[in-house]
Amino acid sequence: MNQQNEVDIKKQSTDYDVELVYYSDLKCENYNAKIIGTDWHDGRISLKPWHSATKEFCFMNSDPDRVVAIAKMMIAFAQMVKDEAKKSIDTSTNA
Repeated sequence: MNQQNEVDIKKQSTDYDVELVYYSDLKCENYNAKIIGTDWHDGRISLKPWHSATKEFCFMNSDPDRVVAIAKMMIAFAQMVKDEAKKSIDTSTNA
């Protein structure tokens, strides 16, 4: 008897690079801010710094423009995930 085994593959998350060029009033030049956003299959998200050993955000003695830029990226990513979740909801009235 020949039995076929099926491979079950489920997507758990999708990672995104989130970038923003911002101007620092403190240093009078442009900088690039980058974070990683993860969209989980259950509608939740994770955010972490692009390069960090601790994988958490810590703002100490920071340039206010950098903090604002990172906050904007966090808001934009969260809103994107919310908007995509709304699109995937089936609103058909088939009964």
